[in-house]
Amino acid sequence: MLTWSGQVGSLSLSKRYARLKMRTGAGRVSVALAIVVMALVGCTSVVPSQSAGDYPAYDEQSLVEASILVIEGTPVATEKVVLTPRHEGDSAKENPLLGLSDDEKKRAMDEGGVPATAVTLEVTAAHRGQAAVGDEVVIVQTDGSSSEPPLQESEHYLLFARDGFDRTYVILGGSAGMYVAVGDGSYRAVQTDAAPFESLTSTDAAALVK
Repeated sequence: MLTWSGQVGSLSLSKRYARLKMRTGAGRVSVALAIVVMALVGCTSVVPSQSAGDYPAYDEQSLVEASILVIEGTPVATEKVVLTPRHEGDSAKENPLLGLSDDEKKRAMDEGGVPATAVTLEVTAAHRGQAAVGDEVVIVQTDGSSSEPPLQESEHYLLFARDGFDRTYVILGGSAGMYVAVGDGSYRAVQTDAAPFESLTSTDAAALVK
């Protein structure tokens, strides 16, 4: 099985990404990211990828139905990662990396790597998913795609996202699930040609996910 992983370009993953603060019904707990440490070559943390130019299209109903997470929030930090192929399975057909050394796996994973950014977002309103006001969630975005504009730390957003690996999330459709605050209590689509809604309010979002 071929999935995608995110490789951080330094030897250590920042504390912000090494442990994510998440809140459950039983209270606030820390969730450790699953990190594979490779000697002298950096750290690997699993995150999903939507390839540039290969984003699914969503209408109003399908965007809402596909959303695992619907939140409002502000980006507070970013960290560069590299999306690389990750093979899973117990057979050579499913997992060509079986039996390789760490160095050999690193070289194989580096081929075809795609630059990306992990964005930490502080939640100001939660409408769906395992997040609450004050939590921090990590959104992973592919770099260099005109269909996936980068989240800006100076802006406030309403996001519709799907689950990623290791407590990360991916915005649906690249920009289909991305809405930016416009100052009058509403959010407008970052890219109107990709988004099923032209604009939404917090009240609209809450009503959609009921």
